[in-house]
Amino acid sequence: FSAPVKLAMATSPEELLFLLRTDSDSFNRWQAAQRLATSALIAGTGAVRSGKAARFEPAFIDALLEVAGNEALEPAFRAQVLALPAESDIAREIGTDIDPDAIAAARNGLRAAIAERAGARLAALAAEVAEKAPYSPDAGSAGRRALANVALDLTTGNRDPDAVARIAERFRTADNMTDRLAALALLAAGGFAERLAAFDAFYERYR
Repeated sequence: FSAPVKLAMATSPEELLFLLRTDSDSFNRWQAAQRLATSALIAGTGAVRSGKAARFEPAFIDALLEVAGNEALEPAFRAQVLALPAESDIAREIGTDIDPDAIAAARNGLRAAIAERAGARLAALAAEVAEKAPYSPDAGSAGRRALANVALDLTTGNRDPDAVARIAERFRTADNMTDRLAALALLAAGGFAERLAAFDAFYERYR
């Protein structure tokens, strides 16, 4: 029988940033992004529990955007790098004395920091990779849709009205269920007022 093993590696944030930006192995780059994000979110959770504001390194956000905008990399991979660890992932890493509210506050804080620093670049990236041709289920098209959707998701971290309006427009103009449902989910998860009209439109279209 196998047993779960946690491998602890003494890798500095600077080394992880270097791996994220330059490693030739895609998994290593993704893992570096996840380790950096997880470490930042655990520290942010601790800060929130202590009554302090969570702070996040701009260098990490810049590295994420550098990879996300690298056209030499597959869009599907770039989407995975941009996807932040879930709250459940952070809770599992903390392990004991879990504070769901503090974890949520830290994750929302990181999303807000990303939107503040890179919202315009993320919006431009989403527009750049958005499908111009009719819907196709091929892997390349699916990857571009995934990248556009995760980029748009991060633009709403600071609840910018223009970012929310772009997602509502994506819901209205989507020519496929992937983009329409992704936009609806983003509006709902953020609790944005635009979600109500989107729910009504979705119901009328598919009932």
